[in-house]
Amino acid sequence: MVVSSSLPSSMARRKRSNLSIVLHLIVVIALLWTTTTTTTHTILVDGSSSSSAGMTRVPMKLFSNTKEYWSKQFQSTWNHTISPLFPSFKPSSSSSSSSSSFEDEESKDGMTRLQNTIITSVSASKSSTLLPPHTVTQSAKRGGLLGQKLENENVARTARLLKQWYRRHGYMLHGVTGATLTDTNGSVELSVEEPKLNKDRPVAIAFAEEMVVLPNQDGANPNMMPLREYNRTARKNKNKKANANLTTTFQQTNGRIRPSAVSKFLRLEPNEHFRFLADKFQTLERPSNLFRRILHKEYAKLDDGSVQLRIIAESNPHTRHLQYSIGRNAFTGRWEGCLDFEHVNLFGGGEVGGITVRSEGVDLAPSLRVRFGNDYFGTGGYCMEGFNEWIGCEQDEDEDHDDAILRKGGSIRWMNPLGISHKRKNGVTASFERTCTRTGNCENIGSATVAFGPNVKELPRNGLHSLFTSWTAGTRFFANAESASAAAADAAADADGGYALLPYSSGSIVTRQIFPLSHLPTSSNNNNAKRRPITLALRHALSTSTRNLPKHEANALGFLAQVRGYKHESNGPIRASIVGTAEIRVPVPLPKMLTDDIELTQDGKLVVFADWLLASRAAAQPPPHPEEGGSGVRKSSVGIGIRKSIRDVNVKCDLCCTMDGNVGVLGSLGQDFGVV
Repeated sequence: MVVSSSLPSSMARRKRSNLSIVLHLIVVIALLWTTTTTTTHTILVDGSSSSSAGMTRVPMKLFSNTKEYWSKQFQSTWNHTISPLFPSFKPSSSSSSSSSSFEDEESKDGMTRLQNTIITSVSASKSSTLLPPHTVTQSAKRGGLLGQKLENENVARTARLLKQWYRRHGYMLHGVTGATLTDTNGSVELSVEEPKLNKDRPVAIAFAEEMVVLPNQDGANPNMMPLREYNRTARKNKNKKANANLTTTFQQTNGRIRPSAVSKFLRLEPNEHFRFLADKFQTLERPSNLFRRILHKEYAKLDDGSVQLRIIAESNPHTRHLQYSIGRNAFTGRWEGCLDFEHVNLFGGGEVGGITVRSEGVDLAPSLRVRFGNDYFGTGGYCMEGFNEWIGCEQDEDEDHDDAILRKGGSIRWMNPLGISHKRKNGVTASFERTCTRTGNCENIGSATVAFGPNVKELPRNGLHSLFTSWTAGTRFFANAESASAAAADAAADADGGYALLPYSSGSIVTRQIFPLSHLPTSSNNNNAKRRPITLALRHALSTSTRNLPKHEANALGFLAQVRGYKHESNGPIRASIVGTAEIRVPVPLPKMLTDDIELTQDGKLVVFADWLLASRAAAQPPPHPEEGGSGVRKSSVGIGIRKSIRDVNVKCDLCCTMDGNVGVLGSLGQDFGVV
């Protein structure tokens, strides 16, 4: 009974052991079967290639734990079950080596298939946000990458074509770094590098100043002096040889220029792609209100992968200017003194603030003009002005003519608003002002002006030509007819109370030409002197306006249309005019004044000129001199004059003869007109 009952129990245990072994083997084989390999073929732009083999996407942590568990179970089963049955059998490494060789064989076969694959589509990586798909496809066709095998030469040609596309659009630091073929369908993905600007500081500026090294006599540490201060001292001491054999270096200093203003001008926005705009950078390198000169600039790649533009520059030391001058009032024609103060780079972004004071005498109230603006390195910008100006003489009371004497208001001017380059300037001005007469009558004037130029153009034989045009449209309006000026009372009489509007417009065209005729011969001992040519200078101006032009604007047109030899106020208010001037300028080679340590070159000039004018006076305006009569004005004169600069003050003296036979001498200050 005992024996018969023990046999089934032993056989059951053996069956369970065999079943456990089979299950263990099935699990191990399944795990080994799930480890497959995938192959990718990558070609870099530098010509190198690489292939990679790896497992399918299996969670690594789960796979590691499962493998460790079943390895222990398999080892336990081997030791307790299989090893006693097969004592002479030992697992060898041949199975693993055969598996490894099989995987290598499969990887080589996959690599061969990829290398022989014909490319059917090319696309940029998902990290690219600039390359259009059609541009990538066209460059791949031209580079021989599309429709061919993946080869180093094809990838390099495609990368060069896409680099040219980047450069044409200003992305100088962008480019293609490699190409990857991931499957046998012929799809290639281009790896690109598109760096972005730093999100905190896209532009960093460091300031330096050129210093002169002055060695000490005892050989100790040398002294340092700013170069501009050294040059100023040398000019004061009249030492022209002071700059010979100088040793200079640069020393870091402080500056008042905001990097955000520079980045805004260069259109380098934070966390955006770095883009090089050639015209902007060329403008930045020119001397301006901010920089005296730029010493060095570079593009640095930061630790976070972003790009930063770094600039080392000399800031402009001349930030405050005070000038004084003497000239004529544009509305009254009277002489007045002018004092102008200007502060550039006011807040570190190129802003300019200024105030101008003009007065005809100590006992009279001065005219005041305040301005603030920014020209954005000379390429555009704005300028706002407020003014309180005297446009008539309060002491000259004339019962017949109640002219305006005070002008108050403001204006704003936009420079280059049409987006044209600095070589073709343009501007738009909006103005609102209020004028008052001697008796207290006031009128309001609103206007807008569009101006183009002066646009300079080169002519044959080194000639220069410039053109300036402007057009103004505005309106005058009053509270009622009684408050209108005498000139507008008739036009406003039909208003029946309320507001009377008097629209008007005006325009002008000014052309200037300079033609070199010949050069003066130089003496044998003055071969290094600059040869100044004999020049022919022409200037013509055409102005016109409608009948409702304000009286003070008509006065300004009359004062601007001047002919030498006549009184400044002889034209009176005019409505339209055409004026011309022709000059032959002959440089006079005056002898040099030599001293022991200074050499002064004379800059004398002889001028032969001819002026003429045709004009029409404003409506209902009598001539300033009754003997002239008529509403038309016709004048001309010829003469000869000399020019000389005395301590940077340009002095002019002209001897002229008018068409009426009057001969007179005219003296003035300022330079002769040029093309700008």
